[in-house]
Formats: sequence, structure tokens, C-alpha cells
Amino acid sequence: MICNWGIVLGSVGLVLTLSAAVLHLLTPSRETLLILRIVAALWAITPPLWFLLEWHFYNWTTKDDFEQLKYSHDCARAVWAGVGAVVAAILLGTSSTP
Repeated sequence: MICNWGIVLGSVGLVLTLSAAVLHLLTPSRETLLILRIVAALWAITPPLWFLLEWHFYNWTTKDDFEQLKYSHDCARAVWAGVGAVVAAILLGTSSTP
């Protein structure tokens, strides 16, 4: 069983990141741009650190556990990269002075 904390924290991070992006798109201002930049930085740094810690501290006992961990990391990595690309596009498409 893969750590359920990863699912919970990842879901919260996803909702927070997408909410910040939508907030900035709907009401562009310096404040919402700052919030989006902070959330984007957290989104860029936190998941790889989580993957590293989970990989290092996860206690797999069978080859199936190991394969399940690799598969969950592959799926999460795809979502993380996709959301990161969307947030980067929003940040690159907005000016610093709305």
C-alpha cells in the first residue's frame, strides 16, 4: 500500500495550485500574481522532494510493492509535469503589472 499521505498532500497541492491560477486569470493583480508565483515555486519543489523521501523511506517487501511504487510515481510525475506546464504558461503569459 502506497503512502496515503502522498495522495492527500498531492490533492491539496493540486487544488491550491489550480485555484491560484484561476484566481489570477479571473482577477489579475500584483497580489494574485505573487500568490501564483509562490504556489508555483512550491509546486515545482515539493513533489520531487516527496518522491525522493518516499523512495528512500518506503519499506517495500516484495517486487510487487516496488513495482506499485514505481507506477504511482510515474502517474504522479505526469500530473505534476502537466500542471506545472499550465502554471508556467499562465505565468509567462502575464505581465508583472496588470
